[in-house]
Amino acid sequence: MSSFVETKTSPTPSSISTTPSNPTFYRASFTRPTSIPSDLFKNSSTAMEKGITRNPYAHHDSSSSNPKPNCKCEYSRHLLAVCTDCASKSIPPEQITREEEWVKKIQQEDASHRDQHMALVHACGVTIEWLLAFTFDHNCWHRPTWWVNRHIIKEATRHKRRRYMDLDEMKQYKRPATVFMSHCWGAAWGDVVLAACHGARFGRVVWIDLFAVRQWPGKKADLDFRNVINKCQALAVSVSPVDGLKEWIGDRSKRDAYPTSDEGKAAKQCTSVFRLWCNCEIAAAYNKKIPIVIKGGKATKENDNNTYNYDTECVGSLMPNLSFMIDVEASECEVMEDYEREIKLVRKLEGGSKGVNTLVAGVVVGAIASIMYNILEIDAFVCNEPESFRALNIPLGCEGEARNLARKVLAVAGSGGRDSIVQELFLKWNVKEDDDQNTEGETKRNDSMKKEKEKERKWLIQLIDDSQVLWSASSGGHVGVVEKILEVVGINVNLGHSMSDCTPLYVASTNGHLAIVKVLLKAGGNVNQARTKTGTSPLHAASYNGNVDIVKVLIKAGGNVNQHNHKNVTPLRTACRNGHPEIVRLLLQQPNIDLNKNSKI
Repeated sequence: MSSFVETKTSPTPSSISTTPSNPTFYRASFTRPTSIPSDLFKNSSTAMEKGITRNPYAHHDSSSSNPKPNCKCEYSRHLLAVCTDCASKSIPPEQITREEEWVKKIQQEDASHRDQHMALVHACGVTIEWLLAFTFDHNCWHRPTWWVNRHIIKEATRHKRRRYMDLDEMKQYKRPATVFMSHCWGAAWGDVVLAACHGARFGRVVWIDLFAVRQWPGKKADLDFRNVINKCQALAVSVSPVDGLKEWIGDRSKRDAYPTSDEGKAAKQCTSVFRLWCNCEIAAAYNKKIPIVIKGGKATKENDNNTYNYDTECVGSLMPNLSFMIDVEASECEVMEDYEREIKLVRKLEGGSKGVNTLVAGVVVGAIASIMYNILEIDAFVCNEPESFRALNIPLGCEGEARNLARKVLAVAGSGGRDSIVQELFLKWNVKEDDDQNTEGETKRNDSMKKEKEKERKWLIQLIDDSQVLWSASSGGHVGVVEKILEVVGINVNLGHSMSDCTPLYVASTNGHLAIVKVLLKAGGNVNQARTKTGTSPLHAASYNGNVDIVKVLIKAGGNVNQHNHKNVTPLRTACRNGHPEIVRLLLQQPNIDLNKNSKI
C-alpha cells in the first residue's frame, strides 16, 4: 500500500517510517526520544513531587477509607478569593493582596510587549519529541490535562509566574508553532500528546496552551487564540473516547437527550466539541481557511512499560454520534466571563451560532472516514508535511490493493474537505479530453490511445462512485471538494449513497449546506429525487430541519411543494409538524400549492 521503508532507528522500528526523500514520520507507537536530555525535566518533576507532598488534598482518593486532608488553599482561581483546589472562597486577604500585585505586574509586562505579544506567544511551540519526553519523564499519561496544569505547570512556574516555555531551562526548546492543538482539559493528557504525534513528521512543532500561556491570574493578553491560530498552518483537535458513545445511537430522541443525561454531563467535561473554547477555535480556523484535523483515540501502554500506542479503534461510533450533538450555545465553559465574550463573537459570525454548529458538525463528519481508514499520510499532508502522502503508490488505473487504497484516500480526503489532496490526486490522474483537432504537422491520435483514455476516465468515475466521495463531501459542506469532483466529465450527480439511500443534494439540504445545494443544482442535481425507502425529497429534508434559505433555492429550482412521501406527508405538513412557521408561510405563498393535498396537516 505504501512505498515506506521501515527504519530501525529510535524510537522503535514499528513506530516510524521514511519516504524516499528521507523525512521520517511517526506511526502509532512511541517511546521516549533520545534526542531530549534525560535530566531536562528534573526541576519540574521535583516541583511536582514536592507540591503533591505539600498539599495532598487534591490527590485524595475518594474511595479511600482515610479521611480527606485539609486543603492548604495555596492558589487562586480566576476569582482571586476562590481556591483552585477546593473551590471555596477561602484565600486569605493577605494572599489576595499578593495575587493582585502579581496580576498588575503580569499585565504591565505583557503591555510592554503589546505589538509583538502574539508573535511571542506563538513562538512558545514545542517539538513533539520534547512533548513526548515531557510526558514520559513526568509519567502523566493518564492524568487529566487539568492535573498536568495544576501539579506540573503551576508548581514549576509558581515563583516567577512565567510561561512554562519561558523557564530558563526550557527557552532553548521553544519554537514558532506549525500546528495548533485544540483539546479538552478534562481529557487524558496522553490522548492529547499522541493526537499531536500520530503520523507526524519528526520535528513537528505544536502549540499547546499549557506551555505557551501563563497559568496564573492576569493572563488575559495570552488568550487571543485566534491570532495564534492564524499564525499556524493547521489546527488539530484531540478527541478522547466516550464509553456511552462508542455504539451508534440511531434514535434521534435518545441522541438529543444524551447531553443532558448524567452520563452526557460527565462526557461534556472531557469531550472537546462539547467545550466552548474548542468550538470557537474550530470556527476561527475554518473562517481563515486553516486546515482542521480531528484525531480520535486513546493513549495505551504496552506491556514493556516503555512504549505507548495511540488506539484509534476504541472510539467506535463516537464521531457519527457527536456530529448530531453539536450545540455551541450549550457548550461548557468554566469562566462565565469567557463564555459571554466568546459567544458574542460567535453570534457575529456568518450564520451565527447555527452556522458554527453546522461547520463544526461538518468537521466532525469528516473525521469519521479518517479514523475508520486510519491513513496517517492524509493528516500529515494537511499539516503541511506532504512527503509521506506523495510516497503512496496510487497511480491512475491501478487495481487490487493499490485501487483499494485509492478509494480510501479519496473517501477520507473528500469527507474531510481536503481540497488540496483531491486536486493533487486529480492532477496525477489527469484524464481530461485532449484537443482532437489537427494542426499543421500533426495527425489525429490513433484509436487505441483514445480507447485507453476512455478506459482511464471510466476508472476514475467508477472510483469516485465507489468511494461515495461526492456524497460525503456534500454531507460535510465541503464546497471546494464538490466543485473539483464535478469537473470530472461523466459524474452522476444524482447517485444515492449505498447505505443511507439519499443523494448528495438530499444530504446537503438536510445538513444546511446552502452553497453545496446551489452547486449541485447547477450541475444537474434532481431537485425532486426522493429516497427510495421513505419517499422524502430534498424539500422535505430542508423543511424538516428548518433550513429556510435552502427551501427557497429548492422551490426556485422546481421543487415539488406538493410531493408526498411514503406516509402521505408533504413538505408543508413536515414544516408544520416541526415548528418552522417561516417555511410554512413560504410554502403557502407558492402559487402551485395544492391545499387539498395538505388538508391533513
